[in-house]
Amino acid sequence: MKRRLLLACAVMVVLVSGCTTGEAAPATTSESGAAGKAALNSAANSYARLTDVLNRLYDKCMAGKGFTVHPRHEPADPAIYAAKEPPLDRPENLDQARKYGYGIATPLPSESDDAGQPDPFDELPPAVQHDYDQGLTGPGAPNRGEKTMPGEKEREVFAMPDGNKQFVYQEGCQPETDRAVYGDVKRYVALRYAATGGLDRAVWNAASVDPAASTARAEWISCMAGKGYAGVTDTVDAARKADAYYRNVNQANPDAVRQAQDKETTQAVAHAECADQTGVNDKFTAAWNSALSKYLAEHEADLLAWQDASETALAKAQNMLAG
Repeated sequence: MKRRLLLACAVMVVLVSGCTTGEAAPATTSESGAAGKAALNSAANSYARLTDVLNRLYDKCMAGKGFTVHPRHEPADPAIYAAKEPPLDRPENLDQARKYGYGIATPLPSESDDAGQPDPFDELPPAVQHDYDQGLTGPGAPNRGEKTMPGEKEREVFAMPDGNKQFVYQEGCQPETDRAVYGDVKRYVALRYAATGGLDRAVWNAASVDPAASTARAEWISCMAGKGYAGVTDTVDAARKADAYYRNVNQANPDAVRQAQDKETTQAVAHAECADQTGVNDKFTAAWNSALSKYLAEHEADLLAWQDASETALAKAQNMLAG
């Protein structure tokens, strides 16, 4: 049995850009945010197509440096960048809780195994992979698999209006290609951030302090404590606690695995029951949709600019690839 800690679409302490559950009610906007939403969705489609073309251009550039094996690129999904649905608690309902728990021992049907097919690039010697990374993003590139990022000497770091840091590489096939496609790379990065990570962060922060959503969350915490899960304050805590049931469990012992899975399911059912009693998901969804509508209206100019920049960059990248 493969254990997986599935926190990506939970109610997060740090929200990751582009996370959707794929099952929540779609976010809606007021009339004043309609143009921004349309621009965002159009730009998301162009950016996904652009990402695929850029990956091919990076590979083409690296082939010119003598590399014949490249990392496999999964097709970009426009839904990741389009108008976001609210990141709801998992499990999302009681039926899901009873069947799948938190999706740790038994993945949800909507989720494919993340193991995928082996990537030939990963079979290359580490030294070759390292040389590839150096050629792609410059001399500051870390060995593949390391968590450290290139030093600021090898990349330019700059702050977004909300304080979040972004960076661009200075040397290698990726930054050289990006400059040829985007022109002003930093401007494009800033526009993209306003429509992705900046949007997620702002909407999440606003929805999290909404009075009705906050009250419902407090009631959910109290309900969970009453069911024996004191100290669980959000889905991140809940999923971590559920994952801990499998620690030090002998996977070859079906009885031990079953006991851990029963604990996961029991907690997930309590989680869903408390969510139903408090309406925490419905109230957070309402707060999220309201905050999203406001953001789309306030940042309409940025979203339209990202749409235009993405379409322009896509056309240029396609011409470069055909050339």
